[in-house]
Amino acid sequence: MIFLTVGTTQFPFHRFIRAVDNVLLSTNRNEKLIAQVGRCTYRISYKNKKVCIDASYDELIQYMKRARVVLGHGGFGTALLGIRYSRNKIFVVPRSKGLGEHVDDHQIYLSQYLEEKKLIKMALPSDDLEGLLSSYVTSPQRNLPQNLFVTRTRLINNLTQYTEAIGQL
Repeated sequence: MIFLTVGTTQFPFHRFIRAVDNVLLSTNRNEKLIAQVGRCTYRISYKNKKVCIDASYDELIQYMKRARVVLGHGGFGTALLGIRYSRNKIFVVPRSKGLGEHVDDHQIYLSQYLEEKKLIKMALPSDDLEGLLSSYVTSPQRNLPQNLFVTRTRLINNLTQYTEAIGQL
């Protein structure tokens, strides 16, 4: 199963959902897609799908635990849940202010930090999104065993320091 989540912000994320749809259609997959699409109005053409606007916290965790591949926006909660519960590294596509997908680029900064720590895989707005998604859906990278992760408190402290440093730029 593939799980896609774009969070619950007021901004739709058509670019990401369209790219996932195109990749699944072009690879002739029949794997189940569960897509939490938020405010997006793009209609997914891929046939083997379940689409929902929102998902509860418990549903997110269950989908992430069951999914072979987790694809998410660059939100803090989504990234941390994916790091903790996904069996493979979560693939993150952060929203971009320049593309009208969010109010600022904090998702890009967070995603870059988490990828530097080798906790996620990501695609920036300038990357070949469909190419990266296609490769990742075919061969996702295994998640590190939970005991190799820094504690949540330490990770949160590191992220706080990182975001404060960015804010001073």
